[in-house]
Amino acid sequence: MQRHALVTGGAGFIGSHLCDRLAADGWFVTIVDNLSSGSRDSVAPLLASGQARLLECDVRETHRFAPLFREVGGVFHLAAEVSVARSVEQPVLCADVNVLAFVELLQLARERSVPVVYASSSAVYGNRDDAAIGEDAPPAPTSPYGASKLADEAFARAATDSFGVPTVGLRFFNVYGPRQNPDGDYAAVVPAFIRAALSGKAPQIHGDGRQTRDFVFVSDVVRALAESALRAADLAGDVLNVGSGTATSILELARITAGCADGSPLPPVFLPRRPGDIRNSCADIRKMRTALGMNGSTPIGEGIAETARWFRTREHPLKGLNEHE
Repeated sequence: MQRHALVTGGAGFIGSHLCDRLAADGWFVTIVDNLSSGSRDSVAPLLASGQARLLECDVRETHRFAPLFREVGGVFHLAAEVSVARSVEQPVLCADVNVLAFVELLQLARERSVPVVYASSSAVYGNRDDAAIGEDAPPAPTSPYGASKLADEAFARAATDSFGVPTVGLRFFNVYGPRQNPDGDYAAVVPAFIRAALSGKAPQIHGDGRQTRDFVFVSDVVRALAESALRAADLAGDVLNVGSGTATSILELARITAGCADGSPLPPVFLPRRPGDIRNSCADIRKMRTALGMNGSTPIGEGIAETARWFRTREHPLKGLNEHE
């Protein structure tokens, strides 16, 4: 019998890449997505081939996909309100989508102990001065978004300990790659910078640009998700950093993405720092490498070049796709 996976947020940026990987590995995929930030176009080839189906609904409507838990062999939970700035503006919405919906999903997984691999975030760490942040660093989220992800980890661990549900949380650092949203007030920085370079505009930097991030290419994140599902029984209740292990300043990112420009790049425009933004972030990925057997990651120059090629092949890059910082 063909393996069946449920992917919430599966039409989004990371989710659509994950669905491609699962289908290539022989899974049939049910995608749960309300398309508020995901795009049907991103999963259209899978839908057309019969390798996936799309259940268009909000992740909070658990009654819509509850029957699937009788047949799925694994759940990948990526649906979320992911913008730090928006979580500051609407913390109740953030908690409703990110925490309460996840608790209901864990309750569904309880009946058959279905493995659940879920997206956490480096935002749980808050502001730290560590050269590289390990999973044992005390959490100190500075935004409702970070707090919601920390709550998810606590509920997931409780589901493992109390109900026997195999859960694995992945603390994503700054994921980037093809299909990422370059538009809107909450757009992720990499596609926004690439869009600016390709259109001959100046990149906009919030703050002084010396803040650092760990930028990890989407294919590396997808591999971590897939490997976590295979090892869910051994990793049950655990959380892992998923990053590149390299800190890159926003000023350096602007320099790298400027290389995508056809002409002379424009100097950055500096804007006020955004509430909830952290100063420095870089992952200690030793645990990820050991637990998931992942050695090496995509160099940022290579990943930026591949992402830029994706944008160049489209006269009107896809809008409305899910950012995930």
